[in-house]
Amino acid sequence: MDIKVDIDYKKILKSRGFGRDRKAARHLANLVAQKCDKRVPMQTGVLKNNREITGKGSGDVGILYKSPYAHYQYYGKVMAGRAPKRYTGKAITYNQAPMRGSK
Repeated sequence: MDIKVDIDYKKILKSRGFGRDRKAARHLANLVAQKCDKRVPMQTGVLKNNREITGKGSGDVGILYKSPYAHYQYYGKVMAGRAPKRYTGKAITYNQAPMRGSK
């Protein structure tokens, strides 16, 4: 007895959101971003509310915080001086710490 199975795995993956549009990965990134909201440093909410899910098309999917100070908020060190600013070595004091803070 010969059995031949012809399965279009690309069609199955695409129907589940794993196609070129990366729909499932973007949905997962959205869920992660929502869970991270309560941990993102916040004073006025600008950093928390200026996020973007990146990677439309076939690119890698990620979460991008678009505020210019997002980098030093992540590392938790005070920066000073004119551009390009330099780290001072002092730690940032966060509102609503320890829930919100660096890394």
